[in-house]
Amino acid sequence: MNTMINRLPVLTWNKLGLNGEEINVKDITGTPAKNLIPEAIAAARREEFVAGKYPMVCDQAFPSGMGKGMDDLLADAGLQPEYIHVKKGEEATVILRFTEGSGTIASSVRVYLEEDAKLHLVSFQMLPKECTFLNDVGVRLEAGASFKHTELELGAGKVYAGAYYDQQGARSTVESRLGYICSKGMSIDHNHVDVFRGKKTEGLMRFYGVLLDDAEKTSRETLDFRAGSKGAVGDEEEQMLVFGEDSKDRAVPMILGEEEDVSGRHAVNIGRLSADMLYYMGSRGISEDIARQLMVRALIQRVSSHIPDDKLKEAASRYVDTLFCTRDDCSGCDQPVL
Repeated sequence: MNTMINRLPVLTWNKLGLNGEEINVKDITGTPAKNLIPEAIAAARREEFVAGKYPMVCDQAFPSGMGKGMDDLLADAGLQPEYIHVKKGEEATVILRFTEGSGTIASSVRVYLEEDAKLHLVSFQMLPKECTFLNDVGVRLEAGASFKHTELELGAGKVYAGAYYDQQGARSTVESRLGYICSKGMSIDHNHVDVFRGKKTEGLMRFYGVLLDDAEKTSRETLDFRAGSKGAVGDEEEQMLVFGEDSKDRAVPMILGEEEDVSGRHAVNIGRLSADMLYYMGSRGISEDIARQLMVRALIQRVSSHIPDDKLKEAASRYVDTLFCTRDDCSGCDQPVL
């Protein structure tokens, strides 16, 4: 079916083609949810306004990064989002691993954190290049709750990802990291929104990406400060390495605000290895290919180092080795990554 996903909270100039992504997918597979969203939450009235006056695009009772379009895709496939509920004062870690499959594979998660609850959600994806992967997350945080989100997208020819962090309670915190590598013919489209409602809430988002050959990336990153979020701090930063002459990178960083006493920061660093850097490494016997490999490994490790699973960390490291290896005698390249 055709649907729109990853829509911006507030639309921008339509000619840019960045207000959302229209996709046409079929035969979606996914694991049936063990825990469903409670009826009281699923039936709640959706929010109708952003910043008091701007029409809202997200029209879900429990918002997610990929939006209602993702809910429609799941419903068409007979699937529902997985619901994770962490009770007051409790702490948990959930690791989602996607390494096998074919066609279009979907994952959708909704998280509710009560007061002072903590959750670390890890998503590790290394699917075959022939796959399309849909990765959707929505989080609601009460006072003092803490959510850590670590996402690594290394496989699948097409990746669509989104996360919506709804910081309703005072002093709640979000720490989000996304790392990805797109090589020849691959693409990623992601939409991350952090909504600050409670006082002294804090949100950190970091994006680390690598584009090789003719790979494409589209990103939407939004910090949304609502009335009542006095003292809130939002910090979003993107670091990109581009090695392909035909790579395409599109981004929409956005700050929305109806509260004055807040701090919001966007930063981006996109570039290639400079001639000076290559000369420096070459003078120490490091070839250009090895230099690239080292830089990619360092970038991806900024995400993988937060994964509390040594096997997945090693798999990410070996994936980088395999991606850059061109030698017939390369040890490990003929071994499965996982």
